[in-house]
Amino acid sequence: MELMNWNDFLDVMDMDDPACIAYFEDVAQLFEIKEDIPKEYIQRLIQETDMEELEKLIKEYFEEITVHLEDIEIYTLMTEISNGMTASINLRDENCYERLTDEIAKFRVWYLDDGAVKQGERNLCVSDALCEIRADKLVGKTSHYDFEQAMEYDLREYTMFVDIERDDDIVDDI
Repeated sequence: MELMNWNDFLDVMDMDDPACIAYFEDVAQLFEIKEDIPKEYIQRLIQETDMEELEKLIKEYFEEITVHLEDIEIYTLMTEISNGMTASINLRDENCYERLTDEIAKFRVWYLDDGAVKQGERNLCVSDALCEIRADKLVGKTSHYDFEQAMEYDLREYTMFVDIERDDDIVDDI
């Protein structure tokens, strides 16, 4: 299998160079495309992106994909993953881009793992299962999805970072 180059990556992401994440669809594409993406391309992309906008788009993506979830455990896990990514953005230090790149790469491996979700006799990745759940809700269909294997996401490695200045602003608003 031939390795993807930067131009191939931009084609898959439907972006021009210089590339940055500017829209909800960009985040969805980054998280959902099945092609293997070299971590250095993810990092290069996020380095060119406004971090406040990226934080907003990541939150929006996770809210959108979890809005129809009835399984509280997978909903909670997805919320923790989203919080971890956005917390990585909020701690703007010299390792911010590398840390977020690692979190996105880790998430993509888990999110796109075929067989992580069972739906009857079928094996699905988490991404496909969530897409089907959203589609089912639109047509009034109810199906059972078993996320038990998907719950194996290792949150112990998922380091949470706190932006002290931002927390102080929240307390001042109360």
